[in-house]
Amino acid sequence: MAELAREHHDTLQDEDIDPNMSHKEYTEKLENILRVIPETQRLQEPERSSMNWKISEVQVSKALRLTRDGAATGLDGCPYELWKALEKRHNKLRHRNIPSFDIIKTISYLFQDIQEHGVDKRTEFNMGWMCPLFKKKDPTDIRNYQPITLLNADYKLLTKVLAIQLLDHVNQLVHPDQAGFIPNRSIFDQIRLAKAILNYAEATDENGAILALDQEKAYDKIRHDYLWATLEAFNIPQPFIQTVKALYNE
Repeated sequence: MAELAREHHDTLQDEDIDPNMSHKEYTEKLENILRVIPETQRLQEPERSSMNWKISEVQVSKALRLTRDGAATGLDGCPYELWKALEKRHNKLRHRNIPSFDIIKTISYLFQDIQEHGVDKRTEFNMGWMCPLFKKKDPTDIRNYQPITLLNADYKLLTKVLAIQLLDHVNQLVHPDQAGFIPNRSIFDQIRLAKAILNYAEATDENGAILALDQEKAYDKIRHDYLWATLEAFNIPQPFIQTVKALYNE
């Protein structure tokens, strides 16, 4: 089972790539796609964005508060509750002027080092444990298993910090038509829009169609070079891009 899953996911990103398309053709197509991004959606003054700065202790502490207790641990076995208990202990001792271990400062130093130098392979920081969970249909077909990857708490904490940094700009970067995963936007707006279009078509006797598209394994099949080029096209600062790249390496 493990060998089947490994072979399947190792080749998944290359599955639908046209072998006859040259690198030049691919680059031209990619540039044509990214060229249509409106200037108003690109990040303005990226050098002033928190995505261009070193990760702060405030961001790490906020990210830790946003984590959910009881989450599955990664291979290191350390849950979020451990970091929270260490932070709580430090704050208590600090108020009593007793020296203690500052977990937030330590994690901040770690994240800043990853921002600047990437992930040291010896740490297994970005090592995950993939659990294939059966969904439906033929249980002997590996494509019918949903891969859930358990990651270490400090790895997930860094992704939350990046999300916090991105949050200040996401409403400018992402078009209003995209409601999912965006704070202060609701999928019900799109539902109401669809109903309004149906009512309009009926009232005006217009023919029409609603097309629902669902790309198979979209997250697994997205080419990473496309992701990096897209982030750059939106003027996302290099420290942010380099950190995301470090999380995807290996």
